[in-house]
Formats: sequence, structure tokens, C-alpha cells
Amino acid sequence: MLNLRGMASETWACPLYGDQIELTEDFTSGLGGSVFSLYCEPLLRRFPAGIRIAVVNLDPSGDVNWVHFTQVLNRYTDRLDVSSDMPYDTLAGRTLIYPCLDMEPVATASVKHISSTKAIVNVTAQEMIGDSALPPSWTGIATGFGSYDGLPIFAPDHNWVTSLDSKYSMDGSLYNQGRGKIIDLRGAHPRLTQKFNLQLNRTDAYRMLNFFDSRLGRAIPFWTIDSEDLWEVDAVATGYVDITAVGDFTKMQEDFDYVGLKFYEDESQVKAIHSFQDNGATWRIVLDDNLPSGLSVNNVLYCSRARKSRFLKDSLSEVWVNDGICEIMVQTIELLQEGSVSL
Repeated sequence: MLNLRGMASETWACPLYGDQIELTEDFTSGLGGSVFSLYCEPLLRRFPAGIRIAVVNLDPSGDVNWVHFTQVLNRYTDRLDVSSDMPYDTLAGRTLIYPCLDMEPVATASVKHISSTKAIVNVTAQEMIGDSALPPSWTGIATGFGSYDGLPIFAPDHNWVTSLDSKYSMDGSLYNQGRGKIIDLRGAHPRLTQKFNLQLNRTDAYRMLNFFDSRLGRAIPFWTIDSEDLWEVDAVATGYVDITAVGDFTKMQEDFDYVGLKFYEDESQVKAIHSFQDNGATWRIVLDDNLPSGLSVNNVLYCSRARKSRFLKDSLSEVWVNDGICEIMVQTIELLQEGSVSL
């Protein structure tokens, strides 16, 4: 409880528990030098050069023995080079390493006492802006994502344990005029907002975090392929996609500008639609430019509408279920028109 009082008036270091790693080799203290190496496996974890870390040593019973803060100088595949010596010899298997963020003082904390000696504390804190803040983990098009027209393609695998929440909204204004009303609509069609729940292994979760950072939150757009399995694909060629005829052909011609293809193994593809051809039992989507050669219809997971989008917020929700599985919740919103503006 004394610590909670201090958190209300001071900045404090918050460990990123989802990025916890173990020391893999014993460390001997007191050898001197200006660089000290902690052998561990920091890949797919947030340990950029310059970040402050907490080295936590445990006693044989698993309780905390001591904690030492230091700074990462360089990150390698098998170790972290840090700026200070450890206070004691440190054993592998009994030492944990956490990246830490400097947090703003906490004005409110919720405490639930479950016994006279134990309590559950809920604290919400905000990262400080400054040198201690995490740098973007990626710029440009993140690894593992296809691209079209200079923008990456986001084809998320929604976790269907929960529903995919979607909302269509038409921007505009409603005015009263006499006994009637005037509707002033903006845009050619409603905008789609979607809330994705992704359950990912560590490799895919880190790739997703890279993708989010590469978009600078909601700043930079990307393509989104709808998770709706809209059409059954009968044939795929470099210049067209044949789908089973379903629905209203005229409305499809009016409403669809881009098509997206998600594959089991190949990178997802987005292409502008040049035209549609009604071939009776099938409709042909003629593409503006060619797909890669060698794509198989048997490798198509689904074919659906593609939209230019942004992330709805500059934040996402990241919950680590265990060391290998992460749940990420993120929202996207469709863009209708974008262009350069001279100021």
C-alpha cells in the first residue's frame, strides 16, 4: 500500500510481462569492463537498444531475491549487452529479464482485499513520452504482408470464438426545412468499421505489432480484405478471377472496385477491378493488372471485397494468455477518398 501512495506522485518503471525472458547462461559479477553481456533469447521481444530493463533474481522457492535496473546497449540473437554490472553472481534459470517503460504517476488504483495479508490491485497507467518510450518496431511494409499500389495488405484471421463486430455508417448531415428534411450525404457509400479479435502465436503476434507500428497507428493507410467468404472461386488466372454467380450482377458492378484474395500459403493479393463479365453460371472479374503466375484455385482460402482502410485508433489491446499465445484486439475503418492537399 505504501508503494501505491508513491505511484501517485512519482514516475515509475512498468515491466512488459509479455516480453519476459530467462537468463540462459550464468553471469559472474565483478569482472570489470564497460559492457556486460546477459545471455538470453531476446528475439520476438521488445528489447531495443536504449531501453531500460529489470533483471529479477529469484531464490530457490521462486520468491524475488533482488532486482537490478540497467540499460540495453545492443541486442543480438543470443544476448543483450547492458551498461552496468550485476550486484551479485546471477544463475541461469533463476533470473528473469523484463523491458520496462517509464509511466506517468497513477492517480487512481483499485484494491480488492481477499485476506488480511493479500490483495488484488488494478492500476491503469500511461507511458511517458520521451527517451524511455518504445520506438516503432518497423517502418515501411512489415515482413509477412503482401502489398498493392505501395500499401500493405491486412487480411486478418479473426478468432471466430467471438463474433466479428462490423458497423456500416454513412457520413452526412440532416437539416430541417419547413415541414420536411434535407439529407446531405458525403461519400459514395457507407464506411465499414470492423473490430478484429486475433489469437496469435508469438511469431505472428510480433509480426502484427510490427504492422501496427509501421502504420503509425491511424496515420498511414493499408488495404483490408473482408473476412466474409463472399464468393466461391472457380478459376484463377493472371488477369482474371472466375466466381460462381450469386446475387445481383448489376449491383456488383456498381459496388465493387477492388477484390482481395487470401491464400492458404501464398501472400494475400489485392487488385483493382477493370470490369465484370457475365458468363452465365460464373462471373468473371477482370483485373486492372496481373496476379502473380502459378496461383492455384485450390490454394484460395477465400475471395472477398478489398477496402482501403486505416486503424480506427492509435492504440490496440494486447493480452498475453501465456508466453506463446497473444490475443490482439484492433479496429479498422474504411476510407472513401484520399488525395494530396496543398496547404
